[in-house]
Amino acid sequence: MSGYNYALTDLLLLKRVCSGYGVEVNITRLAKILRKHKKTVRDRVKALLTHRVIDRPVYPFKALFKEYPLLVISYADLPYDDKTIEWLKNDKNVFAAYRVREGESNMVIFEFHKDVWDYHLWREKIAAEGKIPERSKRA
Repeated sequence: MSGYNYALTDLLLLKRVCSGYGVEVNITRLAKILRKHKKTVRDRVKALLTHRVIDRPVYPFKALFKEYPLLVISYADLPYDDKTIEWLKNDKNVFAAYRVREGESNMVIFEFHKDVWDYHLWREKIAAEGKIPERSKRA
């Protein structure tokens, strides 16, 4: 059950950051965790922000997130060739792609979509058009 709470917290945090509002520091909770007085914690958090040791979150793509509210982060096993690189550069749904080594995957892709249905149609289309190999031919 605690894993569920962390996942929910992560989703709420992501929603706040992507909405452009940033996040809040829960001084009371932080004071309890650190076993310090609330005023002490508040002053230290304020100093960290004032002296720019940490920055408030910035989300410069607010309009993009309104148009495409579904952010998909996926690991993929894709060939690293000119055809794949060209597709990643030109696809309107692909925001960023990075080479990684996570198990069977060699790439992490950040994509924006209108909704889950749009995402699944997009996946079927790119496989059907041969922009990526079919799942049966990949790990």
